Amino acid sequence: MKIKIEDLALKLVVPDPNQPRNYFDEGKIKELAESIKKQGLLQPILVTPTKHGKFQIVQGERRYRACGLLGLETIRAEIRKLSRKQILEFQIVENLQRENLNPIEEAEA
Repeated sequence: MKIKIEDLALKLVVPDPNQPRNYFDEGKIKELAESIKKQGLLQPILVTPTKHGKFQIVQGERRYRACGLLGLETIRAEIRKLSRKQILEFQIVENLQRENLNPIEEAEA
């Protein structure tokens, strides 16, 4: 699997409409933005290329939102060509490790 890390224009990055997590705590996004402002982005987001020349978020939507809140123009991203099944596996693992999904999100995932 080819892995590439680069700085992507934030406008080329799009959330996954099928992301298991539907609710993002705005207070926590603001806290994360403050952390990124002080420390920088410590971990790149994970994206996969789309057919339309953009990059869909696989992991890191909270980081993406925080960078957008800060008005950053680019975001460090790990780019991998992934199947839909691989995308879902990455997303479920990340969401279960980070913060609990609510019961509806868990059922949908």
